[in-house]
Amino acid sequence: VSRSTNLCDWDFIGHTDGGENACVIENDGIDIVWNEIKKYVSDNFAAKISADELSRKLNISYSYLSKIMTREFGMSFGNYVISYRIENSKKLLLSSYKSVAEIGYECGFASSSAFISHFKALTGKTPLIFRNEALKEF
Repeated sequence: VSRSTNLCDWDFIGHTDGGENACVIENDGIDIVWNEIKKYVSDNFAAKISADELSRKLNISYSYLSKIMTREFGMSFGNYVISYRIENSKKLLLSSYKSVAEIGYECGFASSSAFISHFKALTGKTPLIFRNEALKEF
């Protein structure tokens, strides 16, 4: 059964916020929003995605989405997307012979330098060092 991604159609919604046609989600709806965020990122991580686009898709305001991400999950939407991309790139680094640049582009980074920079910031290693160290363990 397919559920609508318009959160206003779901029963847990209390009301819309101030004429923006955006929903205010009660606390028990946070899990549903989080699941929708994860699904959206999982389905679209390789593309250029934004919190603004997702908030429109979920019919909640951008500021409300940002508040949910920061308050409930301790990170911005952008940081969540980057973390997701890095985790996927780790899998590809270990399971393929693709170049670092190819993997970066495949995981949604606009350039290899952006990929390497974000990878190192999150892991403390460049993608190539990560790959080489992991392969030495086998």
